[in-house]
Amino acid sequence: MNVTLLGEVERVTFENEATSFRVLRLREVQGLGEQRRVTVVGTVPSVGEGTRVRVDGRLEVDPKHGERVRADSLVVVVPENLGELEKYLGSGVVSGLGPGFAKRIVKYFGLETLRVLDFDGHRLIEVTGLGPAKVKEIRAGWLEHRSLSNIMLALAAFGVSSGLAQRILQRFGERAQAVIQESPYRLAIEVPGVGFKTADRIARARGLAADHPERLQAGLLHELREASDSGHCRVEQTLLLERSANALGVDAALLPAALDGVATDGWVVVEADGVYLTKLHEAEVRVARELKRLLAAPSHSLPELESSLAAFEASASIQLAEAQRAAVMAAAEQKFVLITGGPGVGKTTIVRAILSVLERRSLRVRLAAPTGRAAKRLTESTGVQA
Repeated sequence: MNVTLLGEVERVTFENEATSFRVLRLREVQGLGEQRRVTVVGTVPSVGEGTRVRVDGRLEVDPKHGERVRADSLVVVVPENLGELEKYLGSGVVSGLGPGFAKRIVKYFGLETLRVLDFDGHRLIEVTGLGPAKVKEIRAGWLEHRSLSNIMLALAAFGVSSGLAQRILQRFGERAQAVIQESPYRLAIEVPGVGFKTADRIARARGLAADHPERLQAGLLHELREASDSGHCRVEQTLLLERSANALGVDAALLPAALDGVATDGWVVVEADGVYLTKLHEAEVRVARELKRLLAAPSHSLPELESSLAAFEASASIQLAEAQRAAVMAAAEQKFVLITGGPGVGKTTIVRAILSVLERRSLRVRLAAPTGRAAKRLTESTGVQA
């Protein structure tokens, strides 16, 4: 069930600054039919104890933790009296501003405090005990806090989470609000996690045309990223332009210029008739360079391969197929070997045979896998730690 709550942060139970995931306990909650306490979880901005907040999210019942609200957005409610204002500013949400300084500032400026912070931050020097360095720190902290709040309000209607709002602020800094208003497709181009569809909704709400140059660029990058998610490092240029034109609903003749734009900005690499995301092109070049280095290194052949293979077959009570035998011989004789095959064709047996041959020559062996689960399976099937 979707809910909107108003309440005061009683305590911060858990927070991870790297991911912005937090667990908060709210008291004096309005929005659930009666005032009570409630737990809020989600990727939300930092808030201090005593801060009044508005939370939009979904009421759920967790089997382990019970009733709680999973937040889609959380914004600080503007304090209505001096007590709330002092608590809000002293809660730790503004870098460099603790309870002591908050009390002095609110006592000096009263209900004008927020207006002073917004427009006349230089006047903080009038408060006893605040030197130039501290004033500079507080003004910078307030600007960051205010910017994030404004960004979250601007993006809330489009389903952008608090965590993504923070990433947008980190990427664009004080220009973030202008980017959202004037160049929303840059969100999809430059901020990981902001999808093309989200940027498109924001842009269309702002009245940007379907053939806007940044929309075309974002659409091309979206198609490339979709292809990479399906396992493709490279997409044929003609195919990319055709798919992008269909997805965007525009004339394909408009897209070569857009492709030149993202290539010039360094987001893609166009090579021959293929287009790569830059990071994948760099990865392929790096792999090729390392393989070349390996192949140029001195080689060492292993003697008595046939007898080592025969010993493995005897100990394992199996007879290797010719293709398996060839794979093991190649691994023992060559500096780099790639062995592929579908499930059940004997790859694990080949690995065990290779390990047996190498260990008989007292060579150090290391096994690796791309995931922890795969490494565990490899360990279980070979008896060697992966």
